[in-house]
Amino acid sequence: MEVGDAIAQLNDLCHELVAKGERRTERGEPLDDREIDVAAGNSERPDDRLRRPPEASLRHVERRVREASEILERPLVLENPSSYVEFAASTMTEWDFLARLAEEADCGLLLDVNNVYVSAFNHSFDARTYIDAIPPDRVVQYHLAGHTHKGTHIIDTHSDHAVPEVWELYRRAWQRTGPVATLYEWDEDIPALEVVVAEAQKARAYQLAAEAVAAEAAR
Repeated sequence: MEVGDAIAQLNDLCHELVAKGERRTERGEPLDDREIDVAAGNSERPDDRLRRPPEASLRHVERRVREASEILERPLVLENPSSYVEFAASTMTEWDFLARLAEEADCGLLLDVNNVYVSAFNHSFDARTYIDAIPPDRVVQYHLAGHTHKGTHIIDTHSDHAVPEVWELYRRAWQRTGPVATLYEWDEDIPALEVVVAEAQKARAYQLAAEAVAAEAAR
C-alpha cells in the first residue's frame, strides 16, 4: 500500500477509513492514494511539517506507520520520493531517515531507483550513497522508470526508457538485496509491446550480472 506523504501529516489517522481500506484490500480491490490521504487527514497547513526537527519527525512518522499497520493487520511498504527542492540545511539525509524509519517502524521499502537518481541529480548528491544506505532486508520491491531531463533538473515522468545510470543503480541495489520483485513504470508515451519486452529482458540481464558478482564475492 502506498500512502504518499499523508503518513507524515500531523492529524490523527481516521481509523474507520483505514479499516475500510483494509476490507477493500482483502477483497482484492485497489486502494486509491487519495483515500489514504483522507484517512490521514488533510487539514494540516503545508508548513507545519517543515517546523519539526528530523528526530521529532522520525518519531512521529514511526508512530503513524505502526498505528496504520496495527489497524490494517499487515506491514506497510513505503516508497522513496523524487524531490525537486531541499532545505538549505539539514541534520539528517533522506536515506538515513528512510533507513532508520524502516528499521524502527518495522516496515518494508519500495525502492524506486529512478527516484533516487532524479533526486541525486537535482540535489547534487551521490546516488550510490543512497542505495548503499538502504537496509537490503527491508526492500520488498523495486521500481524502474524513465524521466525527462530539463538540463538544470530532472522530472520523474515515467515517459521514456530507464537511462543507463538508473540501470547501474538497479544492478548495485540488486547485488545487495538479491531477488526482489521489480515493477517498470511507463505511464506516458507508452511504447509498443516489443519495447516493453526488451526492457524486461534488460532487467533480467542486470539481475544476472548482479547475482554473478554477489556469488563471486561470497566465495
